Amino acid sequence: MNDEIQFLTSGDSRVTELQLKQALQIAEDVFQTATGSSHIEIGDENVQWTTKNLPECWILILSGNDCIGSVAVLPSTSEKMNSFFSGKIDESELMHFAKTKITSVQTFDCLYLSGVTIRSDFQKRGIGTSALIHAIAAAQVALPNAKTLFTWTYTDAGGKLIRKIQENYEIRIRS
Repeated sequence: MNDEIQFLTSGDSRVTELQLKQALQIAEDVFQTATGSSHIEIGDENVQWTTKNLPECWILILSGNDCIGSVAVLPSTSEKMNSFFSGKIDESELMHFAKTKITSVQTFDCLYLSGVTIRSDFQKRGIGTSALIHAIAAAQVALPNAKTLFTWTYTDAGGKLIRKIQENYEIRIRS
């Protein structure tokens, strides 16, 4: 467990199929999208699309050869995010919107933090904070107009993470 922690985009040539599957399983264990929730479906179709079209928006957290978690951010617009927070659309519709608007990345003026998931034996070490900072920076390279991070806190740990980001990183955060 003393392996160096690495943050790699899902499209990085060093990322293996096994690591992608490990990331999916960790995220599914937390969000349980297979049971029909309104979360973005954690499955092969969305993984393939994200890895091909927006690899900067899905960061895998590696310890040695093992994936111990991931961070997923989704490009969006403030208008769509306001619809999401008012309950007019759900998270799966945010994913559909990103897929249909990807040809015009200039359209996206914000990011939505879809999830930060880390195996329990690696939690409370600051890895999530570092991974999220890395994910925001990588996504903003691909999506230069994304100046706001929208968040929807799912756990107490997620709330703490967002507070750390607010204190230490220059991006507007809206919850």
